[in-house]
Amino acid sequence: MGYDTKGKKISKILRDIRTAGADSDQIVKALFSTLTGSIEAEEWSHQKCRDFYESVLRHYIDDDVDLELLLAVSGLLDGYRSMKTAISRRKKYLKYLAENKPGSKYDGADPEDTLRKAENDLLTIVATRLEADKDSGSLPQLIEKWTSPQSEDAEKPEEQPPVDGTDASSQPRINIWLHRLAIPTLLAFIGAVVLLVWFFRPSTPLEEELPPVKEIFATDDEITLVPNERYKLLATVLPPEAIGADLSFVSLNTDVVIVRERDGWLQALENHEAGGVQTADIIIQAESGATTTKTVAVDFGQIGYAPPEESLDDFVPEFTVSQKIRITGDTEWHNCVDAKVGDELEIQFEYQNTSENEHVDVAVRDILPANLGYIPGSTTIYTTQTPTGLKKEDGIVGNGIYIGTYGSNSNAYVRFRVRVVDINLANGVTGLVNWSQACVNGVTLQDFATVRVSQ
Repeated sequence: MGYDTKGKKISKILRDIRTAGADSDQIVKALFSTLTGSIEAEEWSHQKCRDFYESVLRHYIDDDVDLELLLAVSGLLDGYRSMKTAISRRKKYLKYLAENKPGSKYDGADPEDTLRKAENDLLTIVATRLEADKDSGSLPQLIEKWTSPQSEDAEKPEEQPPVDGTDASSQPRINIWLHRLAIPTLLAFIGAVVLLVWFFRPSTPLEEELPPVKEIFATDDEITLVPNERYKLLATVLPPEAIGADLSFVSLNTDVVIVRERDGWLQALENHEAGGVQTADIIIQAESGATTTKTVAVDFGQIGYAPPEESLDDFVPEFTVSQKIRITGDTEWHNCVDAKVGDELEIQFEYQNTSENEHVDVAVRDILPANLGYIPGSTTIYTTQTPTGLKKEDGIVGNGIYIGTYGSNSNAYVRFRVRVVDINLANGVTGLVNWSQACVNGVTLQDFATVRVSQ
């Protein structure tokens, strides 16, 4: 997955920017910090981030066709900016080439694959040249050119003379006085409007800054994948008020499992020289410095899935999984509930097909923490065909169950009940994290809900 050239860290950042679309600002800032060691970019606007990245591409890509390609798939050309994924932008660019540039170098048996490889090669060239300029000492001058206000002013068109051909200094002095009068009047009017809008604004609470993450918890069961399987590794944090904080994921064994840094998507690789069951440690880290390690295994002796058509960077899952929980008898569902030993809880998770494809043999399962005991015979599935519910076998908390085939935009709800039990519960409040999973065509997604037990 990595590059063998100089500047492979920079190359990875460039690829992340290209695939992140509208969410690329933080990655652009990481690129700036990597090149300069400065945190100045923390103050940059979204437009400033886009301008900086575009300046880098324009400086280091010599061929106009190659430059157009990278600008398009990076979302820096009109018509591509609103598209969320690099793969969708690439497909649109291929369609544009087919309609407007017959006989392009991307024609062939698999133009989409050829185009993706061309992007990666071009970004490697950019990264190598950036690293070379960094070593030569010429990079600071380029950075200054790309980020200085003067460079923005230099691109503005020159002021045109009056249409009647007279020099601006020969205009009647009355115009000067009118301008002097009009500007303060306009500013006063704008100030009055702003004041009125502020006075009658709806009262909304200020966005609170999240507290630092103190502890991180990943799924606590064993994870064993087969070759080419994709798995969404989620994590929760303490204190609960810090939930939503950014986490980063790094694989220490990239010959076994690769991981997408910004969101924890894993992919088991296709083969391994040693064969058998190999493990990979995934480091999960918060900005506060809190870390945890999750070990993931890949059974290379198993027959895996067909290799995915798109790279992990471009991957967008075709379904979603969401979980809720409530005390049995309540009507409202929650992400977190308070309970005590002996309470009965109801867990519900939803699978939804968000693609245009049919999903065959959708598999689901639940991973209960030790202090939640499954109540036998309580699993029920709700679909459009079974709106009142259909009882299912008791495999949901074991190896899982199959819930059928689902067409585009269809969904299913799976419900079951558990009881809070005392298995070495500590005094005070204990957080129990329950995970629900669904697997479709070698892709595993999961979501969690939390029970706070007071002892």
